[in-house]
Amino acid sequence: ITFQAYYQALGIELPKQVLGHPWLLFAEDKMSKSKGNIIYADELVKEFGSDAVRYYLLSEMPFAQDGNITFESFINKFNTDTDEEIEQKFNPHIIKRLFQWIKPYRKSMILSCIIMLLASGISLTSPWLTKKAIDEAIPTKNYTLLFILSGIMLLSIFVIRVLLAQKLKIMTRVAQKIIVEIRRDVFTKLQALPFSYFDSRPHGKILIRVVNYVNSLSDLLSNGIIQLISDLFTLVIIICFMISIDVKLTLVSMAVIPVLLVVLIGMKKKQHEAWKQESYKRSNLTAYL
Repeated sequence: ITFQAYYQALGIELPKQVLGHPWLLFAEDKMSKSKGNIIYADELVKEFGSDAVRYYLLSEMPFAQDGNITFESFINKFNTDTDEEIEQKFNPHIIKRLFQWIKPYRKSMILSCIIMLLASGISLTSPWLTKKAIDEAIPTKNYTLLFILSGIMLLSIFVIRVLLAQKLKIMTRVAQKIIVEIRRDVFTKLQALPFSYFDSRPHGKILIRVVNYVNSLSDLLSNGIIQLISDLFTLVIIICFMISIDVKLTLVSMAVIPVLLVVLIGMKKKQHEAWKQESYKRSNLTAYL
């Protein structure tokens, strides 16, 4: 009624259609200067940016009923629906810092590495024993040599299983100790952070960093490094065996390596991007658990 009276008093033609928006509430209460619960749009833009403010108003403010806004709901909505960007480039200094957790267990790591190399070396004798059996024992019906070769192969399999079991026992113990150290350091760091850090992030996102990321880091420090050394050693020994048998055939077999490297580099980029997306979505999924 007041709106129509103003227009008529000013001699302005009344609009044929009027669009009105319900109340914008603060914590289910009307905003009032006397209550001191007014939120100004310019303050939100200054704190969070115009895009974040637009996103919240369009996604959370219903048109047909009153909308509700608080700083906490704004922060939670923005942090939950917005994926974190992990775009930091590789920094070798960070890798050096990671070895501080391995250093106390370097003797166990070295022992595990030696065991893994021994197991890899013994496992590579199986193709040679098979070659001897096919080329010498079977054609000449030398059953004595065939039984000896079979016995040696069975013994090598048994020794490999024992070595791998011992390596698994050592690395499991080391991995659990590393996890304890990392989580203790993370917990100490969390205790020193200000309350604003926790107020500005859903608890689920903090939890997934403390749990999942720590487990991934522990796997890298304990098993990943040992496995990398073992794979490189195995690859070198295999190439040496191939060269000793036939140099030309080895070169022909290795001709596909450049193509394989190109494919692996392309897959690595896609895998890294997929891992980031999976990490984003898992973080958002557990944001309020």
